[in-house]
Parts: sequence; structure tokens; C-alpha cells
Amino acid sequence: MSKILEEARKNSEMAILQAKAAAGDDIAKLKLGYYYAIGITPNYGETIKIFEELSQKNIPEAQYNLGIMYLYGCGIERNENKAIKMFEKAAENGLDYAKIFLYI
Repeated sequence: MSKILEEARKNSEMAILQAKAAAGDDIAKLKLGYYYAIGITPNYGETIKIFEELSQKNIPEAQYNLGIMYLYGCGIERNENKAIKMFEKAAENGLDYAKIFLYI
């Protein structure tokens, strides 16, 4: 696939996710957060904003990812205590692999 077509496809996917997220779809918001985190030009500010909002709703994947961002200081001040709290919340909400970071 040509680079132009690939870019058009990605932009279309992003537009769809943004529309679903704006309509309140939490899964779309989570995916949008991932795109912002790993995009060609990462936007950690948007990623953190999305993951914080979803963490308040007890979505464990968002809590886990926010914990990672705190642990490594990705777009946010590094804070191991906040990271551990996020991993604990994610584990409490059923995300078993978050427990790995609690035993290190």
C-alpha cells in the first residue's frame, strides 16, 4: 500500500475513534489514548488526560497504562508511589498482569 493510502486509512480510523470517544464510548477513548501515546508524534498530554478520565471510571487498562506513565515519567513527572496506586487499582479491577509491578 502506498504511503499516501496508508496515511489516509490511519486518519480515517483516527476520525472514527475521535467521533466515538466524543459520543462517550470508553473503549474508543482507550484506543485513542493508545494512539496518542505511540503515534508518530506522541501527545502524552492527551494520553494522560484520557487515561485519567477512564481511571476515574475504574477501567483497569487505563489505570495500568497511567501507572506505566508514572513509573517511567512519560509526559508526566515520574512518581513511583502514584504508579503503585494505579497498578493496585488496576489489579483490584481485574487486570491480573498489573500485579507484576506490585512484586518488583
